[in-house]
Amino acid sequence: MILEVIIQSFFSGLGSTVLGELMNLRREKNEAKLRDRIRHELEELKHSSASVTITDTDAVIDEIVRRLKTNELPSQPGQTRAFELNKRGRHNEALAACEQALRSDPKDAVAYVNKGWALIKLGRPQEALSACEQAINLRPNNIDIRAAAYFNKGWSLSALGRHQEALRAYEQTIHLHPNDIDMYAAAYSYKGWALNALGRPEEALSACEQAVHLRPNGVDVQATAYVNKSWALNALGRHREAFDASEQAIHLHPNDVNILNAAYQNKRNAQENA
Repeated sequence: MILEVIIQSFFSGLGSTVLGELMNLRREKNEAKLRDRIRHELEELKHSSASVTITDTDAVIDEIVRRLKTNELPSQPGQTRAFELNKRGRHNEALAACEQALRSDPKDAVAYVNKGWALIKLGRPQEALSACEQAINLRPNNIDIRAAAYFNKGWSLSALGRHQEALRAYEQTIHLHPNDIDMYAAAYSYKGWALNALGRPEEALSACEQAVHLRPNGVDVQATAYVNKSWALNALGRHREAFDASEQAIHLHPNDVNILNAAYQNKRNAQENA
């Protein structure tokens, strides 16, 4: 029973990026690296969760490896569920899932990351900022969690109009170089947003072009990069290119209201000033 609790805590605390890495190592049959990565994550779990005590680490690793090999994973670990709910735009439900997780374990850093994301989308950036700071403070040595927390922190600060601080937060995500290519690209894109807001369009354009160059998988990340790129190009008087970048954003993500509104506004500005 105690082993099962540890296993559930382990999988519930994993971000989607880390879980993907473990599955890749399993597919590559690189068991030495797989065990080392699991051991590292278990150490993080022990340091971050007062409710988890591991007396036989090797036995836990053996069981996790077995479950990875046989795909006996929890069907929907708490924070995987919150992550998926956020992705689907069901932010109230994601927030409720995070709050439930935090009642069970107030030091669940992944729950704070997902909570920050939900709160940003629900228009509560000050509360989101607090959640992001909690995540950063709880898992200072976990790159993926820190990167996600700094990205959400930048997002919160941008929503609060604190663009210089937001810029530093996005740069912190870039400096950490997370394994999640979409997050890495999004940090460059939103760095462009902050630089645009600060009246630095040349630097903004460079950041957005870097985001596009990274070829992120998410169409929302790609589209946002083109929106911010068109904003910078308009500011630089390069209206034909701004028009084209806006068109690209619309083509990539025609169903996202926020992206469409921003892209059409940039497109109108380009047309009016061409």
